[in-house]
Amino acid sequence: MWAKANLSPLPCPYVVAYQPDQDQPVKLMYLDSNWCAAAVNGGIVPPVETIIAMREDEARPGFIKHSLGSARDEAIPCQAMSMQEAVEYQIMQSLPMWIWSDEQQSNHRRMIICELNKVPASREFRNAWRLAEAPDGNTLH
Repeated sequence: MWAKANLSPLPCPYVVAYQPDQDQPVKLMYLDSNWCAAAVNGGIVPPVETIIAMREDEARPGFIKHSLGSARDEAIPCQAMSMQEAVEYQIMQSLPMWIWSDEQQSNHRRMIICELNKVPASREFRNAWRLAEAPDGNTLH
């Protein structure tokens, strides 16, 4: 990948915590520092709509998986993103739509974006973590 060879890695100060089901433990999604550099630089990352459309195509019965060809190459790359926009892009690309969209109403929070330093350092009780909104913003407890 050109970006990995030519751009300095850019660590993301955020982590996405999500809980697909109340009975499952919280999962964490960290953004790759090379991908973040490409997103913040601009002109490299294809629009998220292209990625979602490719995924929908691949879900059809009998469809052969997309290669890194036509659909991605024909898309006009995104302009430079802020780190927050890059996190939102990765949420839409990587997590199922029912977790991040409002289409399916839920009686519990499914996802939060929090600062990396607010993630508990100890993973000892990770299965007991829950998503919560603290007075100072989103956090895990």
